[in-house]
Amino acid sequence: MERYKLTADQAFGVLVRTSSLTNRKLRDIADDLSTTGQLPATAS
Repeated sequence: MERYKLTADQAFGVLVRTSSLTNRKLRDIADDLSTTGQLPATAS
């Protein structure tokens, strides 16, 4: 949220979209983000 100046709702939306695009559970995406500081790459 800090890095990209996102609100809580916007940040949650990013997690939901990434979860959907990568077919992974949201909690796993959030765990990876908190561990590595990066979202997983998604195929567009």
